[in-house]
Amino acid sequence: MKTNVSFILFVLLNILFISSCVTTKIVSQKVTDSYTSDEIKQHIQERFLHASDSLKIGSMFVLDGIPYYEKSFENEPTIDSELKKYDKSAIQTIYFANASKLNIACRVYDFDIIPIIRTNENIQKRKAKKKILMRLKERYFSGQFTVATRPLVIFNRKPLTVNSAFKVLQNLKVRHINFIQKYEESQVIAGFEHISKNGVIEIFTK
Repeated sequence: MKTNVSFILFVLLNILFISSCVTTKIVSQKVTDSYTSDEIKQHIQERFLHASDSLKIGSMFVLDGIPYYEKSFENEPTIDSELKKYDKSAIQTIYFANASKLNIACRVYDFDIIPIIRTNENIQKRKAKKKILMRLKERYFSGQFTVATRPLVIFNRKPLTVNSAFKVLQNLKVRHINFIQKYEESQVIAGFEHISKNGVIEIFTK
C-alpha cells in the first residue's frame, strides 16, 4: 500500500513539474513584439516635438526606476536586453526627463534628456492615483481655472480634446485607474501643441 502511495505521489510530482515547465514556456512566448532602444528614441522624437529639435537623447534609459545603458558596462544588462523581456503591450508609458533634474549618477554624460519607461509591473499606490486625479479634476471643474490653462489628458493612449476630457473625468473614479502619470517636464504632443503646453496627464484604466 505504501509503495502504491509513493508511486502515485511520484507520478503527481512529475505531472506538476511538466505543467510548470509548459506554463513557463507559454509565458515566455507572449513576448512577441518588444521595443528596441532606437524605437524608444523614435517614439519620443515623434511624440514630443521639441525633443527632436534642440535636446539630445543619450545612451542611458530608466526602466521602472532602474537605469540601463545601450552598451554594457562590466557585464551589466543593457536596455535592449531588458526591453526584450516585455511585450510592447506591457509598456505603459514612455516619456522623458531633463538629465539635469534627475538625481542619477551617470557613467556617460552625452545627453540632455533621459527616456523614462514604465511597465505594467510597476504597481501604483491608490494614494498616488487619488492625488493626481483630484488635482486634474480641480483644473477642469474648478472655476479658478480657464479653458486656456487646462492640461491635455491622454486616456488609454488617446489624446482627448477638452470637451472629451470633461466627459471622461466626470465619471472617472480612482478605482477605475490602473495607472496615472503627470509629466513633470514640458511636453509638446504632436497634434495637441496648444493644450499640451499647459501640462500633460496620461491615464490607463483597468
